[in-house]
Amino acid sequence: MKKQPELREKTRKKIMDAFWEVYKNIRIEKITVSSITKNAHLNRGTFYEYFNDVYDLLDQIENDLLNEIAAWLASKVHKKEKIKFEEFAHELSPFFFENNDKIFILLSERGDPSFQQKLRQKIKGSFADILDLRKDSDELEYLLTFIISSMSGIISYWHETGQKTDSDEILILMQALIANGIHGYSQWNFGDSREKSSEH
Repeated sequence: MKKQPELREKTRKKIMDAFWEVYKNIRIEKITVSSITKNAHLNRGTFYEYFNDVYDLLDQIENDLLNEIAAWLASKVHKKEKIKFEEFAHELSPFFFENNDKIFILLSERGDPSFQQKLRQKIKGSFADILDLRKDSDELEYLLTFIISSMSGIISYWHETGQKTDSDEILILMQALIANGIHGYSQWNFGDSREKSSEH
């Protein structure tokens, strides 16, 4: 008898969550199905009901992330909304931040080298429609490069330095800098940093 869709999705998510706990510390080529199922408290047979192997699992996780962002972009296109770049950055930042753990790992040296390109291709068409740009324009490519690199760079530095800054502040900083460049600096409260700098 087939499992109910809700139960299947719950089990699938459980396996994915168990994978991430392992992937945080081990490169994917070192991860075994046994280490994932042990962490998920499931048997190996259950794993193969959902995934072909560890790489298929990672691919499905990436696709889920990419489809989520594509759906958000498609909703904007469907409404025929034309928004400014700074508005787009403000709307997109929370997605990057809510998924910061996954994005940090995927874009790190132990992550998937192809993920950034997959992300770029997934959002390119809708990005162009929302900002009213030609899909083959250099301007579009520069904006894509800027927004993806900026968001992933801020998230990576935040992780690498132990997440010492409050998460809400990082989100505000991300939105301000990406929307307004270096002028966005003035929109974020660097109070403590400025005081410490002035003491030296």
